[in-house]
Amino acid sequence: MCKSVLAFTALLTLPFLGSAAADEGTEQRNKRAQKVMTTLKMLGIANPKLNSLVQEASSHMEKDGFFYVADQKMDDGRLALRFACRGIPKLQQLQLSYVPKDTHYAFTASTRGVMLNYHYDFK
Repeated sequence: MCKSVLAFTALLTLPFLGSAAADEGTEQRNKRAQKVMTTLKMLGIANPKLNSLVQEASSHMEKDGFFYVADQKMDDGRLALRFACRGIPKLQQLQLSYVPKDTHYAFTASTRGVMLNYHYDFK
């Protein structure tokens, strides 16, 4: 997961925050979301709407280092619009990915071109 995406999302909502107390009983799904929430609490920002926004943003992150803007699972594969979370955010990091079902191929289109990847797991 990318801490910078979560922090950036939190910073975008700062003008809309009130001084409402956060719900202490909510459990976070991962450690990075907990770190962002702890940092916001240390800064005096505690809002249930902001907490839900951070949780929602963290649910769109996957282990492969991409933030999934849109993700559609179909009968014949998976089509996803995703954003690479490495370095400074740029439009070049936006990708359209298609992974057919039951194959080892993945097609990725970005501003740099189209790429065909082959992935095989040795078991």
